[in-house]
Amino acid sequence: MTPLILLLALAAVSIGGLAWVTVPLVRNHASTPKRRPSPDNDNLTRALDLLDDLDAEFDRGKISRLEHAELVAELQHQAALALDTLRRHRQEATLLVDDLVANRIAATKPDPPNTSEPGTAQRTTAWLVAAGILVVALVAVVVVITVGARRGLSEQTAIGNVGATGIVAAATSPTDASVLAVAHASGINISQDGGTSWQPTEFRHAARWLTATVNGFIAISDGTLFHGDVSGVNWNSITPAPELHYAAAGRHSNWLVGISANGSIYTSDSEGSKWDRLTLTAPPTVTALAVVDGPEPLILAGTSTEGVLVAAPSGTWRSGNGFVNGALPTVHIRDLHYEPDSGDRYESPAGQTFEGAIYAATDVGLFKTVDGMQTWIRMSLLGDVVAISSGASDPRRIYAVRRDGSIFRSHDAGVSWK
Repeated sequence: MTPLILLLALAAVSIGGLAWVTVPLVRNHASTPKRRPSPDNDNLTRALDLLDDLDAEFDRGKISRLEHAELVAELQHQAALALDTLRRHRQEATLLVDDLVANRIAATKPDPPNTSEPGTAQRTTAWLVAAGILVVALVAVVVVITVGARRGLSEQTAIGNVGATGIVAAATSPTDASVLAVAHASGINISQDGGTSWQPTEFRHAARWLTATVNGFIAISDGTLFHGDVSGVNWNSITPAPELHYAAAGRHSNWLVGISANGSIYTSDSEGSKWDRLTLTAPPTVTALAVVDGPEPLILAGTSTEGVLVAAPSGTWRSGNGFVNGALPTVHIRDLHYEPDSGDRYESPAGQTFEGAIYAATDVGLFKTVDGMQTWIRMSLLGDVVAISSGASDPRRIYAVRRDGSIFRSHDAGVSWK
């Protein structure tokens, strides 16, 4: 067996071992459905197709001129990146073919090596050493992947369990990030120690939704609004109020938005004591609600069929699902949460800025965007996440609740969970 064949055999065995170890890890990770990255030529085609769609939407009056200009600039940027990547790959492929042709010509030259010549043994030993180094390197990769996978699992250990079923929402106290309230089918449970231990509150109604305001909490049950203090222990009904199914409050302006059973949208700037109805109506399959109370306020709606939708109070709904490889891989949104004090800031090619982060709890895990919903990033927390929350006193502390009531906590804005 020639040294080259020996090297290839050892490499094949090593790669086979690598696949034997890593395939189960990949399969476990892929048990949650997600979108596979598209090739660069697909990215280019999709970006160009989206540009055509945007032009059509603008012609129909579905989006404003400013929104059209901003989205077109971003898509043109993505198309340019994809085209540049394609050119770079073509150059690399050309160089590789040239090297293979040169090596093939060299390999077909006559005068095979004489093993009796001086130095042949040393060359054979060098080939064997190189093969050994390759095997060690591949083994190291296996170790790194295995340890990394185990570490990832250890960083997703639940810190507690609500001990209730039918969980619909979670909210963090505005004054103490260790106080977390969770609404469920039988009422509201409260944790005073950051999600570790849980107790039921005096709110014993079937909770429809829950949100935090600058002064405490607002909960919805059978169309009735209730106000809870910052401790989440004491609750009183708010009258009069529309029969809402969802409500969300801005962090800084205390701008309160609610959606009724028939899809009407109401706003309040008085803690729910007075409401005004908007001409904008809610999507028919709404499942979650959040508000961005910046200089240009936005209403965010999670749905079960269209993913994330976004609209200005006097505007129309448009998609907030992201573009190309930054798009959400699912349309089943369980909860939405806007954290204005995350420290993130994005400026678009058109000069518009977006501050803060938006989190989306979905049936396939948790996602985050910091560029105004153009690109969604998958967080490390997987599974069916039904609620997400953070508080003003510690905006980088994020709580997530899975469908089975498990509580996960992050102290680094969702990077790790433990």
